[in-house]
Amino acid sequence: MKIAATLAAGMLIVTATALAAGTGDAARAALSDSPAGTARRSATFSVGSGGAHPLNESFTVDVLLSDVVFGTSTSWHGYDFELDYDPSVLLATSVSPGLCPIADRSAPAVTPAVSTGCLFQTSTATAGVLETVTFVCVGNGTSTLRLPALPGHLAAGNVLFDDAANSFSMALNNGAATCDGSLPTATNTPEPSATSTPVDSPTPTSTPNGSPDSGTLAMSVPADAQVPYQPFLVAAVLSTFTPISHPYWAGYDVELAYDSTMLKIDYAAPVLCPRSHWGNPSTSPSVVTGCFGLESAATGVLENMVVRCLRPGTTALHLVPSGDPSASYVGTGVFDVTGDFHFALTLQDATVTCGQRVDDDGDGCGNTMESDLGLNPLNPWDFYSVPAPALIGAPDPRLAMKSDAVAAGDAQAIFAYFAAAAKAGTPAYDQDLNANGIKDGIEYDRSFAGAARSGPADGVIAASDAQLAFAQFTLGYKC
Repeated sequence: MKIAATLAAGMLIVTATALAAGTGDAARAALSDSPAGTARRSATFSVGSGGAHPLNESFTVDVLLSDVVFGTSTSWHGYDFELDYDPSVLLATSVSPGLCPIADRSAPAVTPAVSTGCLFQTSTATAGVLETVTFVCVGNGTSTLRLPALPGHLAAGNVLFDDAANSFSMALNNGAATCDGSLPTATNTPEPSATSTPVDSPTPTSTPNGSPDSGTLAMSVPADAQVPYQPFLVAAVLSTFTPISHPYWAGYDVELAYDSTMLKIDYAAPVLCPRSHWGNPSTSPSVVTGCFGLESAATGVLENMVVRCLRPGTTALHLVPSGDPSASYVGTGVFDVTGDFHFALTLQDATVTCGQRVDDDGDGCGNTMESDLGLNPLNPWDFYSVPAPALIGAPDPRLAMKSDAVAAGDAQAIFAYFAAAAKAGTPAYDQDLNANGIKDGIEYDRSFAGAARSGPADGVIAASDAQLAFAQFTLGYKC
């Protein structure tokens, strides 16, 4: 059976195959990665060269799309984009799209991270400039230009998706830019005189990044103060890995100490480690996880953790070093295939701030910001942020959660439930995959309450619901 829905913006016609409403498993299978024996959907976002620049100089960095493999999809439909940078070194001043028309793009943000997105595209482009970001050097140093995975550190993260809301498997290549006050500016570079005699300079030699057989393991946390009792994500990230005599890491131990009177860590899940090679014996009073039996040189998120604030204040997330006397288990380390050699790790802790922001309706947007957006702080339906990626297709639904921004990924997730023919009384609507005590359909369902205004759930998740979230996304709803 075919369902045809006319979407409001530009009278866009979307046709989707309705899934049988028999089981949630059937819906998840229809939205999962390609069947065995076929190519998986995959794509790469890469940050172009940032170079080195004098202070106060403006420059641009391209973020490129490449290596798109469509698998069983025929095109990509949109993306979420986030680029994190060090604000003590760089200031982003603008971001402009390459492959996405302005009409299909959200109002971008440039601080504290660059974030935007695109939706309702139908593109077969396999390579090109995705976004171009303009920066100004404001301080000395080198800033990583980081493309966080979905969900991101400060915004929605990075993902490409197709017209049925299926996410592509993403490879994300970071970059860097250097600001150096000793570099001459374009206006004060002296021209060599006719009588000047060149002086031989020593031949530069390359210096590898990092120390031999070393790495950096850092905690990544939200920059903003978190609302009490609202879940949020933190991550343990292997941000650098420099193998010399030992080409691969085979596994790791992570021990994270925290103040259990201020935070509750509900759940931990691996990213780079398959679950069959992973264990999590503890989340309280400290998080202890471990992985073994790999041969990997990959960097990226090792562990995601779902955290809640219990009271206002600040608290450290401390990666306990391997062999430290304070370790309750074995501490934190990355080891080779023998298990005897441990890479020299730089451990970077982070601080979580638990605020007193009041969010009376629990929709993820605090009372003050809701008032600033013209929303009702006592209406839980008017800020259309939903768990993303869609619970119905998420590899680990407990890691899918709402954010403080309505992103392209929210409209994508809602569309996934429309494609699954989710309505009250069907398993797709009534199940509770993230085990939070709320029917999944209720979390994604809204009614129309005016232009870009969402109202209470009406029992049917329609294409117009996705369009409603898209309207808030294009208006840049962020709290």
